[in-house]
This record gives sequence, C-alpha cells and structure tokens, in this order.
Amino acid sequence: MLIKTNEFDKEISTYLSPHLSVLKHLTEKCNIAIFDDVGEKEGVDFLASLKVAEKAIEEKRKSLSGPFDKTAKHINQQFKEVLDTIKRLRADIETNVTAYRDSKEGGSIAGDVGTAANRFVWRWEVVNKEAIPMKYLVPDEAKIQLMVEAEMEIPGIKAWQERKLTVRTKKNG
Repeated sequence: MLIKTNEFDKEISTYLSPHLSVLKHLTEKCNIAIFDDVGEKEGVDFLASLKVAEKAIEEKRKSLSGPFDKTAKHINQQFKEVLDTIKRLRADIETNVTAYRDSKEGGSIAGDVGTAANRFVWRWEVVNKEAIPMKYLVPDEAKIQLMVEAEMEIPGIKAWQERKLTVRTKKNG
C-alpha cells in the first residue's frame, strides 16, 4: 500500500502559504543594520517572531510526519530480524563454500538457483596509527566540542569563546 502524498499536499500548502508570503516579505529585512537601541529592540523582536514561526512550522511538520515515521520504524524493526538472520546464514554458507572452493582452486560453479565464483577484494587494517599520513585522519568534532566546553586542553586544538545571541520568546507572545 502506497501513501498518497497528495492527500497532505493541500493541508501542507494551506498551512505554509501564509508563512511563505510573510517570509518573502521579511527576507528583505535580513540585511537590516542595528545603529541604536530602537533598532536593537526591533531586531530582537524580529528574531523572536522568526523563532515562534520556526517552532510552529516544525511542530506542524512533526504532527504530519510523526505517524509515518512510527509506522516506518515498526516495519523496519519487523524486517530487520529476518534480514539479519538471512545475512548471518549467507555469511556462514559463503565462508564454507569459499573454504571448499579454495581447497580445489576452481572457477565458477553453477547451482540450480544461482552461480558463484571467487573474486579478490581489497581489505585493510590499521597496524601502526602513528605512521598514518595526516590527510587520512579525521578529527571527531563532537568529542572535541565536549572537551572544549569542559575547558580541557587538546594538543593541536585552539579553543576560544565567541559571543552568540540567544533569543527567547515570551510565554504569552
């Protein structure tokens, strides 16, 4: 059974249409410069309004997509157990067939349902971390961020704080 997305297109379009027209108008304000306290207040109000709109739109998206996400998760869980069992069985049988084929160094073999042949594939493992060229190393940004926030020094990492504006919306607005 396929989900008919056009059933939701009208609801989504109706919901987003006023937001899109307002955003189109507000996009012109994105280049506003703040020169005084009045402009700063307007900027904060503008940011808070955008945050309120963003939250409302995200809630609407989740209300529409949530049931599908839960259904997909349930379906995937049911199939996963069967597929994992099949993968384990395949791996076991491939190991046994490969071992037998290696002992007789044969070409391809045809069964009633399929064929099999040996081929060479490249594999690798780390044997000396220190010898790996830097261009192949990728920093773990999440772990580095946690260490930096805990004010821990990491050799080779420069950490600093930047001022970032935090916008909160009022409960009644």
